[in-house]
Amino acid sequence: EEAAKEAQAQKEAEEREQEEKKAAKSSSGGKAGKSLGKAGVHSRQALVLVNRGGATGADIIHLSDTIRADVRTRFDIDIHPEVNIL
Repeated sequence: EEAAKEAQAQKEAEEREQEEKKAAKSSSGGKAGKSLGKAGVHSRQALVLVNRGGATGADIIHLSDTIRADVRTRFDIDIHPEVNIL
């Protein structure tokens, strides 16, 4: 019985990992190439946020927060920035 519980826990962990990978692949929440004000998502690299000219740091953070909220809503997964924000 203990082995069955461990196997189930392992299976659930693997499923969560797969969902996280799926979310990471589409972490722009389907927004590749789209913009929010002067901040945008790179057209070919959904994990890259860009300044389209004149965006402030707050604009970039707002875009990031919006994408994270979209991913949370669509996939029920919280993603976190893994970059240095300069």
